Amino acid sequence: MTSTLVRVEGSAGVDDARLAAVVGAEAAHLDDVERAHAGEVAAALATNVCRAGGSGVVLVRPVGDVTGRYVEILAIDRGAPLDEPEAALQPAAALSAEFDAWSAPAEGAVVVSRVGRVAALRCEVGAVSVPFPGETECGDGYFLEVAGARARLAVVDGLGHGHDAAEATRAAIGALSRMGGRPLAAVMEELHEALRRTRGAAVGLGDVDFAAHTLEWIGIGNIAGSVPDRDGTLRGVASYNGIVGHNVRGLQSMPYSWGQRGHAVFHTDGVSSTWVRARYPGVQQHHPAIFAGLIFRDHCRGRDDATVLVVRERRPDLREAVHE
Repeated sequence: MTSTLVRVEGSAGVDDARLAAVVGAEAAHLDDVERAHAGEVAAALATNVCRAGGSGVVLVRPVGDVTGRYVEILAIDRGAPLDEPEAALQPAAALSAEFDAWSAPAEGAVVVSRVGRVAALRCEVGAVSVPFPGETECGDGYFLEVAGARARLAVVDGLGHGHDAAEATRAAIGALSRMGGRPLAAVMEELHEALRRTRGAAVGLGDVDFAAHTLEWIGIGNIAGSVPDRDGTLRGVASYNGIVGHNVRGLQSMPYSWGQRGHAVFHTDGVSSTWVRARYPGVQQHHPAIFAGLIFRDHCRGRDDATVLVVRERRPDLREAVHE
């Protein structure tokens, strides 16, 4: 579920975004109508980037997992804010299974569309996963399973970048998909064994209980995380030093509270931890993909693979708006 990054600086960028969305829709196994809709939406969002008076990017991500089967189109710019972003992009919104837009003075705009079929889960998820510049494979990745009020999530950063790093990440995600609901410490031990023939990876692994408002977490290596406390205040999660597959010490999970207010953010070290939520007014009221896009835009280091995973419990007033 790597994101394809398209730079938009004029009409050529609009055409490139349209093509990337159609290709992404094909990768997600959408039908012909949905593929056409994806192309139209991407062109509209890229055109909006041009109209904002600056350059920007469109990120296209095909998805086929527990969250649904769709192509996500995420447009990010630094131009003039939109007065009424959703109204200005109503035709694109009408073609989307999910749609959201955020804009603020001096901060540009971020618009997300998902074309296809989106599952109604207890949580909402946004992600950006982009390879090191010049590479075709991303050495980072993420994993998500959701069953009722419980979710297991992971962020993985294969050592280095390129094909060998991607192989390590694929091995970790493949192993996670076979482990079911085993305790986190046991899962991390099995991951350690599964990655011994690879470069190894940094792994952050968590079990969320949305009903109990808790997170059980175990992290090895440079995976950063911030979780909303019960009052919405973000609290960092801890990780042990080491490389899963080569050098692991300390496999005891740690408990955290998980509040209903705000987003939980997890990312690899290709993204700086200097982001501050208060910079983006009102972002807590928007889809997690919006926040993931903002963190990527402003804090991607540009010298490594970069992955951001943002999760929040679904707001009750939004549940009816989700398309199956």
